[in-house]
This record gives sequence, C-alpha cells and structure tokens, in this order.
Amino acid sequence: MAIVELDKRHRVTLPKEVRKRFQVVEGQKFLIVPYGGDLIMKPVPKDPSKEMSKIIGDFQFGKQDRKKAEKWLLQEIAHRKS
Repeated sequence: MAIVELDKRHRVTLPKEVRKRFQVVEGQKFLIVPYGGDLIMKPVPKDPSKEMSKIIGDFQFGKQDRKKAEKWLLQEIAHRKS
C-alpha cells in the first residue's frame, strides 16, 4: 500500500514499488471505478479484446442471440420505467 498526493495539475504519481509490482509502464491507461465512497484504479489491458477472449474462450454470438438480447434489454427498460 502507498499514499500518493494529487499535484496542482490533478496528477497522481505511482511510486516505483507499485509500478514494479503491477508492471505498469508509461502511457498505461487506467479505469477509475467509483465504489461507494472509494475510487478503484484498474489497469486497462493493452489489448482488451485479447484479454476478453481469454476469459470467455470460443464464445459465439449469432443473429438469434442478438435478437434475444435486444428483446430482453427492451423488456428490462420497460420494466424499470414502470
């Protein structure tokens, strides 16, 4: 764990031990996620689609699946409006 400070230009510098542990490099992008009263900072993979394919494997999403998903989504929207 490390304590960092926001500078005048609203930047945060990650300490060397944090950069080394999480293997982040210059230009690395991060996703900032609000979680209750906290902020969670997650590194964005260099190739998000490649990382996603590792998680879901050989996932097939055809025309029928898309129609079912759209129908479900429209039902959810209608349900939440009522």
